[in-house]
Amino acid sequence: MGNVLCWMKRYRSCPLAGAILLSFLGGCTMGPTMLQSTRTGYNQAIQQSTNEQLLLNLVRLKYRDQPLFLEVSSVSAQFQFDHTVGAIGTLNENVGTNPLNANALRIDGKFTFADRPTVTFTPLQGELFATRMLEPIGLDAIFLLIRSGWSADRVLRVTVQQMNGQDNASRASGPTPSTASPYRDFADMSGLWRDLAWRGVVQIGYESGYREVSPAVAAESVSATDMINSARAGLTFRRNADAPNSYVITKPSRSLTMRVASSARDDARWKEFANALGLDPQRSSFALHATGETAMRDATSDDNLSRISIAPRSQMGVLFYLSHAIDSPPAHANDNLITMTHDAQGELFDWTKVTGDLLRVH
Repeated sequence: MGNVLCWMKRYRSCPLAGAILLSFLGGCTMGPTMLQSTRTGYNQAIQQSTNEQLLLNLVRLKYRDQPLFLEVSSVSAQFQFDHTVGAIGTLNENVGTNPLNANALRIDGKFTFADRPTVTFTPLQGELFATRMLEPIGLDAIFLLIRSGWSADRVLRVTVQQMNGQDNASRASGPTPSTASPYRDFADMSGLWRDLAWRGVVQIGYESGYREVSPAVAAESVSATDMINSARAGLTFRRNADAPNSYVITKPSRSLTMRVASSARDDARWKEFANALGLDPQRSSFALHATGETAMRDATSDDNLSRISIAPRSQMGVLFYLSHAIDSPPAHANDNLITMTHDAQGELFDWTKVTGDLLRVH
């Protein structure tokens, strides 16, 4: 033991040997270190490639090409660390001046590292493409964005193509149209919505109620067993308001509602907003109703004075709408690579009037 200690003292001033030994002994901390350094890298790479894919598909739509979406469905990374270290030494008590009798030390080390990532891409196509990209966006999703703090006018202009007869460049929800559709009145209305929401004059929420799911059923034909079975299924028999001697089956429902503050009765901006959508400015709430491709207003219907009919775009419609924000060289129009849009007077339409403050791609 004394000889070993003596040898260690003789070599304690060798910094190279100490550094090598410490580097291998510290290898046990490489796992957490690599996790911290690589997780952010993968995250940033996926984010950047997603943004690039979105931009690529917007350009494809502008140039009448078919978009393609590849989703990163999984990322699996395997890290492998291997290291070995060894030392061989010859210790002599009496070294003297004979170089053949000198102490000898040899240190061997080996370090290997391997990063084996596996990335799985899934193309968005077929039924999944139709379901996710071609179906209209739900009102719940649209107004969740607004309730989460997104500007109401930006969300509505991008996701809605018509509301109570106000057209929001509805032709922009598809391939570049040859003739522009109205957009200015909707932009003004959505700006009013934003201002009223910021001031707390209008708020979007849910109202609980019941929805009829069956025609009227004669009261004498409904038994206690029928009521119990319906209750187990989450349904309820309720008296028919139009025919007290009959029941209708109902189920609980939630409906989106715009609530108006009581102080809004004399608010000029609220009156302007209500007039734009053909609403009764004296009401305190309005039902938000999703409709098809058009949301026309019937000024003769009392029901339309109390509800807001909204025609949302699909996700593909949103992409088409945003694709008009791409500036194309004039030569591409001359070569018929893109479709040029004209206004009602036959002049070239400037799409920056519609999308300029939302998105612009040079």
